[in-house]
Amino acid sequence: MSWMPRRRCRRPFSGHPAHDCPLLPCCSSDRPFCRAPSMAGDSLFSRQRASNIVVLNVGGRLFTTTLTTLTTFPDSMLAGMCRGDMPAGHSFRGGIFIDRDPTHFSTILTFLRDGHVPLPEATLERQQLRAEAAFYSLTELVAAIDDAEAARAEEAAAERARQAEAAQAAHYVASHRAELLRAASEAVGRAEAVLRQLRASQEAGRGALRRVEERARRLQGALVAPGQPNEAAQELQQLEGEAARLRTVLEETAVQLRSAERRLDNMRLARICAAGHDVQAAQVLLAALHPA
Repeated sequence: MSWMPRRRCRRPFSGHPAHDCPLLPCCSSDRPFCRAPSMAGDSLFSRQRASNIVVLNVGGRLFTTTLTTLTTFPDSMLAGMCRGDMPAGHSFRGGIFIDRDPTHFSTILTFLRDGHVPLPEATLERQQLRAEAAFYSLTELVAAIDDAEAARAEEAAAERARQAEAAQAAHYVASHRAELLRAASEAVGRAEAVLRQLRASQEAGRGALRRVEERARRLQGALVAPGQPNEAAQELQQLEGEAARLRTVLEETAVQLRSAERRLDNMRLARICAAGHDVQAAQVLLAALHPA
């Protein structure tokens, strides 16, 4: 390090040699009495270690942080600079100067503090942040960005595959519309027949249950009257068992009915789609034609 001749500083707090002037930057170029040389970053770091506060001048913008933050990742360039493993740069306007774009340095500091950071949405900004992370040897941040890029690429590929599949299906429907419409109509007819059969079976079961319950009520009255109570009690027990069986059958039929109704709705929806409507329009049309 070269020093200026030992002249006296003309600042208000004069009395010290020019190279001891504490002002950074010092006097203007037209006043040569106090032009201090560039102070090495290592010596500035040594003075800041006591307070743990570090001021960095990144591309002209000042950032205040701590040595603890800068050394979070020991293998990073900033940690090596703090340890003295690599040149620290020179002090300039109050901080250790780093000749980099300051746009993403606050994000770098956030990652050093928290170990994670939200990544920018724009692709260009993510690429710029990755370049800065690579410069500072923050391999963890580089890996996080690369993983995010891979996930985005995978998601984009999946979306393209879904769109291609939808386009292929639309093309197939357009080229086989008559065949699909005929098949969907036949499926609707079969589903309607199954539904009619289940409803008829349900009505028959309800009628049988009503007859069994009516016969059981008459037998309960016969048990009070004189006669043959043993035979009436035995028949009543049989009727109660038959009523329980019929109720079970009706419950199973109700489940089958609900399933058949959903299947019929799907078949009707498929028939409307085969006619050329999209799914949402088909659902609206189905609700209008066959209200619940």
